[in-house]
Amino acid sequence: MGVDKIIMVDSQSSDIGGFFGNRVTCDNLDISVTGIEHLLDNIPMKDYDNCVIVSPDTHGIERAKSF
Repeated sequence: MGVDKIIMVDSQSSDIGGFFGNRVTCDNLDISVTGIEHLLDNIPMKDYDNCVIVSPDTHGIERAKSF
């Protein structure tokens, strides 16, 4: 699928990374909503248009939409 790294923020379970197999590195970051600005400023990305923010459950949908 072309993904080589997944960064999860406030995931409910670190086991989610197991769904992507051994070839995809998964990091679960436990940070507050304001920490996303720091990530965007400090993680080198070539194209922010290809960045996807998802919610692990219905309770986080509004937070995901705010980004």
